[in-house]
Amino acid sequence: MGFKRTRQLKNLSLVFLFVASCSEGIGDRGKIISAQEELTGGNCENAVRILEGIADGSREARWYQTMASAEACSGSFQEPNFFTSGIKDLNVANLGRFLPAISSSSNMTAQDDVDYTSLLQAIRTLKNAGHTDSSDAGFTLDRHSEIWGAQKSVDMILQATYMTVAALGMYMRYYGNGDATGAKGGGSGSNTCYLDYTDTVSLAGLAVTPSVASPCVGGGSGHSDLTPDFGTLSGETLRRACEGVTLFNMLFAFTAFVVTPDDSGELSRVDETLQVRIDACKALVGTTAEAICSTLSQDQCESIGQNNATDLERYFASTFEPFHRGN
Repeated sequence: MGFKRTRQLKNLSLVFLFVASCSEGIGDRGKIISAQEELTGGNCENAVRILEGIADGSREARWYQTMASAEACSGSFQEPNFFTSGIKDLNVANLGRFLPAISSSSNMTAQDDVDYTSLLQAIRTLKNAGHTDSSDAGFTLDRHSEIWGAQKSVDMILQATYMTVAALGMYMRYYGNGDATGAKGGGSGSNTCYLDYTDTVSLAGLAVTPSVASPCVGGGSGHSDLTPDFGTLSGETLRRACEGVTLFNMLFAFTAFVVTPDDSGELSRVDETLQVRIDACKALVGTTAEAICSTLSQDQCESIGQNNATDLERYFASTFEPFHRGN
């Protein structure tokens, strides 16, 4: 696969080879080991129940990593399998086509498919580990590192990075109507783009790098699950749009967080590829709204987007549309 940190990640919670911490009580340690054994046997719900029996104040980094694995497993995501059949042949040169073509991306067949929503929950568990407020709007990766220390924080965010790859691939395959090769607009749906665009700046931005195969012009070109109430930007449509925003932003932020200065492999190239789209987002939305180009918070995205279709249109026009079609 080429990721420098793959072996490191496999030696973490993904294959459940944690070394028990001397600071944990024997009861909690035993519960985590039992949960890992349940996961090895594919008993995801049992693992979640066992882990929920550990009190908040006793939840170490191992707890969050094992819980995230159990939550993701509650769908169809199996971390070891993802490395052997998911991203072992990562194509960074055409990342926007590669992600929706990952084998697990076809598992999402509805906007709230459990295979997808379980991954979102697992990512939140890792990203917000140690956060006590009901909203995650003010929680940053720097704060995550302050709570857990640099190495444990990197370990958790690295695990979340691969889960984000899988979830973003599903999102792009479903809402971008990708086919088996990942081509946008080539799937069984009728949409050629993510949204129906009405903002003139968004339409002008899309015209800079047009795609003959999947133009984003005129009504009816967006996915039906992202367009019904998009003019008022409320409810489920807003939630679904912001799931895409946060997933895209998280993949960029997570890779930047875990890549070290001497990394020269694919993970650093993922970061560089996404940087192009994030920069394009900031240029299109303008300085007054560029928070949407970096937010990792679903709450903050929905606050920005509430009754404000313009910023979200510009976000998708500068990120998902050109990224998915390979521009």
